[in-house]
Amino acid sequence: MVKSADVLTFDGFATKAQCAELIGWFDANIARLKIEWSDSIFSGRVIDRPQQPTAEALARKAVALITIGTGQKLGLDTHQLVIWPAGSEQPPHIDDKRDETKFAAILYLNDDFSGGETFFEGIDFTGKPQTGRLIAFPGRRVLHGVRRIDSGTRYTLALWFK
Repeated sequence: MVKSADVLTFDGFATKAQCAELIGWFDANIARLKIEWSDSIFSGRVIDRPQQPTAEALARKAVALITIGTGQKLGLDTHQLVIWPAGSEQPPHIDDKRDETKFAAILYLNDDFSGGETFFEGIDFTGKPQTGRLIAFPGRRVLHGVRRIDSGTRYTLALWFK
């Protein structure tokens, strides 16, 4: 575990096989399970609360590790599988859609794309995508975003904790 200010990094959090399984499951199910929002950059690119055994097991593992890493008793708020095609990005924001959210985490499911780093305003740290790497941070408090995906497709498991 690496700790840089408010960001925790867990390399090898998920295996390459687990990540490949989640990408395959996402691709096979996105057409019927995707969420459509009229006001979101994520419309059609998210499976909310995926009922998939590996995603659920990794979410439980994340709760345990982040609880230990922060010293705070946390529980899972929600989680989503997200696809980021080339050209997509997310401007700086805080995670304030749910009142109970205290922490956020991103699990990178692949790294065969360019761009797509998670960045933090005011923190000298950039989350470089690496298959199986989990980064966690206080999403309500720390301004963060995603740099533009220049080529390829980025897949993530996003998690929020209360």
